Amino acid sequence: MEKKNEANFFKSLKFVKQCREEGLSLWECPNFLFVFTGIVSLLSISGTYYLASYYFPPEVVIIWIGFVSFVMIVISFLVNQGMTKITQAKKILKENNQELERALQESRKAKKMQEDFTTMLVHDMRSPLEAVRMIIELLTEQDQPVPGKEIIKAHQSIDHSVTNMLNLITNLLDVAKFDRGKFVIHKQLGDIRSNISIQKENFKVLAAGKGIKLNSQIADNLPSVPYDEYAINRVIANLLVNAIKFTPANGEITMQAVYVNKGKHIKEIAERSGIKWLITPDSPQILDIKNSVLVAVTDNGIGIAEQKIDKLFLSFSQVINTQGRLKTGIPIGTGLGLSIAKVIIEGNDGIINVESVEDGGSTFYFTLPTA
Repeated sequence: MEKKNEANFFKSLKFVKQCREEGLSLWECPNFLFVFTGIVSLLSISGTYYLASYYFPPEVVIIWIGFVSFVMIVISFLVNQGMTKITQAKKILKENNQELERALQESRKAKKMQEDFTTMLVHDMRSPLEAVRMIIELLTEQDQPVPGKEIIKAHQSIDHSVTNMLNLITNLLDVAKFDRGKFVIHKQLGDIRSNISIQKENFKVLAAGKGIKLNSQIADNLPSVPYDEYAINRVIANLLVNAIKFTPANGEITMQAVYVNKGKHIKEIAERSGIKWLITPDSPQILDIKNSVLVAVTDNGIGIAEQKIDKLFLSFSQVINTQGRLKTGIPIGTGLGLSIAKVIIEGNDGIINVESVEDGGSTFYFTLPTA
């Protein structure tokens, strides 16, 4: 019973609790050892005085007590220093183990994402090829001449599949260039209107394959801006591919472009150009935009949950998202397009962002400064 009470007494001491929390036993606790050696020192000194006073003169007793006191102080100091170092070492080891565990978890997470990405990539590359193969087989197995309408429909389907695959392959090549530092931005003064018109024409068939109406609204007063034409074409293409992918059949996609010289007047500026601007005019992301051409791609698709918007422009972000697959039946894809777009736009000294309402559509927009 006394031993139990003694143990409870030691456990109740504050410094003992701290040692327990740090994973140290009682005899590894520096503060406890300091107190313990102090008590032992006092007992040793008292015992020495008691014994020496019977057998030696006072002068010898005083010298002997002083010597014993000095020895015990040195021992106490050395024990305390040694155990302090042991405590610090164990604490560092514990922190390193925790850091290693976190790194291991991150590694497992990255490996899982890589496996998911590979699976998604294989699926995204196989699906268009499978669609083309099936269409070709269907056409070649016909005993009778294939009607013109069927030919056109088959052509649209093949074009749709090939466009998706080419865009995916181009994105993969771009990512490889980014990783090797080989992707270089070459800016030249140009007219963004031509890029928008070209991409609208390029994706007209792809959109029509889903019954999606593809519109464009371009202000007349767009100035020439310095930008990399090839890279910006990639951005617009990626935004259109995403919009078409996540917009249901018979939906609508609108490309808009306007010159912004003061962000807070963007709606007024757009309306003067005959454009009903679809981005919230007081959105905090665009209040500081000045002297830039702003290009937006708006759809009435499934939208994006608010908590997922911050991760949209990270590589492989769509791998862990199944929302689109559930609502539209369309494979999500690798998520490379938006991360590539972010790198390109920032390389052109612009910004890229999104406004979205879940189940209410999305507007992706980017800016190109005039100087």
